[in-house]
Amino acid sequence: MDRRHLRFRRKRPGGLVAAACLALSALAYGSVARAQGTPYLVRDIEQRPNGGAVAVRSIGAVGERVFFAGNDGVHGFELWTSDGSEAGTRLVKDIRPGPGGDVITDFTAVGNAVFFVVDDGVHGRELWTSDGTEDGTHLVRDVAPGRAAADPRHLRAFDDLLFFVANDGVHGSELWSSDGTAEGTSLVADLRPGADGSVPEGLVAFGDGVLFSAHDGATGREPWRADAASGAVRVADVRPGVPGSRPTDLVVAGDLVFFTAATSDVDGAQLWATDGTAAGTYRVSDMTGEFGPGNDLRIGPTAVIGDTLFFVTAFDDGRGAALWRSDGTEDGTLLVADLKSFRCSDEFRAMVAMGDRLMLVARSPGHDDELWISDGTAAGTRMVKDIYPGFPGGRPGSMTVAGGVLFFAA
Repeated sequence: MDRRHLRFRRKRPGGLVAAACLALSALAYGSVARAQGTPYLVRDIEQRPNGGAVAVRSIGAVGERVFFAGNDGVHGFELWTSDGSEAGTRLVKDIRPGPGGDVITDFTAVGNAVFFVVDDGVHGRELWTSDGTEDGTHLVRDVAPGRAAADPRHLRAFDDLLFFVANDGVHGSELWSSDGTAEGTSLVADLRPGADGSVPEGLVAFGDGVLFSAHDGATGREPWRADAASGAVRVADVRPGVPGSRPTDLVVAGDLVFFTAATSDVDGAQLWATDGTAAGTYRVSDMTGEFGPGNDLRIGPTAVIGDTLFFVTAFDDGRGAALWRSDGTEDGTLLVADLKSFRCSDEFRAMVAMGDRLMLVARSPGHDDELWISDGTAAGTRMVKDIYPGFPGGRPGSMTVAGGVLFFAA
């Protein structure tokens, strides 16, 4: 039986409720000592006696609340919200009536509202928004009219705007922005005219807008930046010609955007950084030199604490993964520890920052995927709780921090 539910970690009067919904906290909250971090039941979303399939998916935070796709066994997957209490966990709106519902994805907070993608059974997968009330939950704009589905993805908030990638059926996959209204939702730039589009990927909020990778059809896939007012401009031509440097794994830390890129097929992908200008785009470290030329660096889960980037590495030749940190300089790019020193037998599955700690999903001898915590050192890395002893483990997923609390499904 696979029942995945909302989890929350906090000490609560009456002790631990042994059931399916928990969460995790590491900060004080009122008179409650959250730092003790005792898991407890928030709400059993699906209350059928024999359980069923996954009951919680796709968690996103807005302030101290979370929104998620929940299946109560009656409405199918629909929009829910929670403040971490049973009374404050409720269905927001039945967007697609009937027992099927639709899996809601890409929760992204902008101000006091949340954007997400869902198919209401009429418009196809399109962009929606919600303020946590039924009346305040609505379709933003039918970007690809009818059932065609614009399939918005790579949602990224910047100030009071949302940037995203969508296909309106005319321009191909290109960059759009929205203020939450139909009138305020528009194409930012048509970087590659025609039905294919430039297919922007890896959007991160940076500078006056977003930074991302795109293929304009002439210079290959390279880093670009854009804002809603002036459109888009290429940041740097890291590898002239097609196919370009193929930037991936974009993540912001301080005043830099880190990414992996390849200047040739021989060198393989390496760690780069940019401040949003051509002059400020540079290779941080030739980490592939540790493992031989042509061995592409692949960055797994990432998290940022202060201005420091923590990231898990893997390489195309199958070498073991390891946890690294970087401040954007070659000397400041350091191996924290490989997984063996973390007592883990497999790669980290996910990682998020919570305060000055890293929350991870990892395996260790005798345990499958479970929740771990780390202070960035091998000695300070340990399992938080063996949620589901043995195989397949608790399999924590959709980790989201809201109000000093880590929500996750397990």
